[in-house]
Amino acid sequence: MQSNVMKRTASASLALAGAQLFARFIDFFLILLLARLLTPEDFALIAIAMIFVQVTEAILEVPVFQALIRTPRVTRNMLYTAFTISLIRSFVVVAIILILTPVAAFLFDEPRLYALMPVLALAPGFRGLINPKIVLFARRLNYYPEALISCGAKVLTALIALPFALATQSYWALAMMTVISPILLVFGSYLFVPFLPKLSLKSWSTFSNMIGWATVSQFFGAASWQAEVFILAQFASRTTTGNYSVASNLNGTVSQIFIGPVFKPFISSFSELRRLGTLREGYLLGTRTVFILTGPVFTVLAVLSAPIVMLLFGKEWGEAPLFLTILAFCKLFKTAVQPAGSVAYAFDKTIYVALITGCVFLFKTSLMYVGYVTHGIPGFLIGQILGAVVYFMISAWVVQRLIDLSVWQQIKTILVPALGLIAMALVMLGLKQFIDYNNQLTLFFSIAAVAAIGSICYVTLVLIVWMLNGRPDGFEKQLILYITRMTQRITSK
Repeated sequence: MQSNVMKRTASASLALAGAQLFARFIDFFLILLLARLLTPEDFALIAIAMIFVQVTEAILEVPVFQALIRTPRVTRNMLYTAFTISLIRSFVVVAIILILTPVAAFLFDEPRLYALMPVLALAPGFRGLINPKIVLFARRLNYYPEALISCGAKVLTALIALPFALATQSYWALAMMTVISPILLVFGSYLFVPFLPKLSLKSWSTFSNMIGWATVSQFFGAASWQAEVFILAQFASRTTTGNYSVASNLNGTVSQIFIGPVFKPFISSFSELRRLGTLREGYLLGTRTVFILTGPVFTVLAVLSAPIVMLLFGKEWGEAPLFLTILAFCKLFKTAVQPAGSVAYAFDKTIYVALITGCVFLFKTSLMYVGYVTHGIPGFLIGQILGAVVYFMISAWVVQRLIDLSVWQQIKTILVPALGLIAMALVMLGLKQFIDYNNQLTLFFSIAAVAAIGSICYVTLVLIVWMLNGRPDGFEKQLILYITRMTQRITSK
């Protein structure tokens, strides 16, 4: 039964990963184009505006979908209540952002925010109105409808935003990208799954428990992320802030492609595994699998940040590689314990999610602020790294408390792939000097070659250790079986 749940989780993750890969490719293509057309100062302006937009959205985040996923049975009144809560929340979010607009313009001495922030407020306003009935597919670990809607919205966004960007070469192109996509997602969700909503709060009790602590968690999560831009925008130049924004966008895009789709089905699968009494085994297997798959991606970003930024954005973004290295390293460190939040949701213990994000916000923000004031950018980045360490420690403690997995057991399950990543990083550092910067084509193939050689070393080391340990069940065994079956199919033709 556990194997069946994990297989369905893997299938759902693949569907989301494919959709996210396609959608983020479009986003990434538009960002690359805009990075060539706009300046770091333009990106800094959008990043400053999004501090207030995203933090406000997070403060009022209502996890209606998580509540509907974990409830034993979804009724029509629950769907009506979910829509009503989301509608109220959208109106409040937009109103608060409008109130904060003059405050933001005053704090950063930026009059362009008066026009920009009300437009950006449309994004969270619409994002909260997605059809709640779509959750019925997610409860069955069927994310194909969501994947299809997401891909369609991104294609239409690109078709609208790209001509506007080429014609205007203005920061308004970034704002248009931010707003159009959620609007199309909302319309797509109702076209795909017909649903006539009604205003009702009859099933409020289904959501009340999760709303409190989940809202606190969302606030701290967004505040922690936006605190980075806030500190830089207050103390550093607009150029530095823009470079950080681009590096953060690249790291975030990669995270959403390779990590977001994998962890989203975990809430559903962990809830089912808990009922089966096999959550501990499922957690270890899921965490190890995700770390093995995503580890090389962030190792490449961290080690080859300079040539990657040069290839994608050009030489004008000279400060971005250092930021990208630290951000990718921190994301890799957090991935090892990121499913802790899904475990807390499975137990309906959202207070632990709030504990994780709250502690990380307080520690990381304080460390980054003190670090920048005392040592500038290096101190700021050290604060980032220490914040990732705090995240790991608290998340590991939450997992230990909820499912009785010691911190050592959690570390041990990723120890071999972690050693493989260190070997991979050393190999790429040795080969980095041979990367050819003469033109875009040679630069691309140089990066690809160095990353491929490093990845081969990584996979080889992980598989050797697996064989020396007696070939136990797990991701490595499934990978070998898959390769064997594919080889047999090819040779049999």
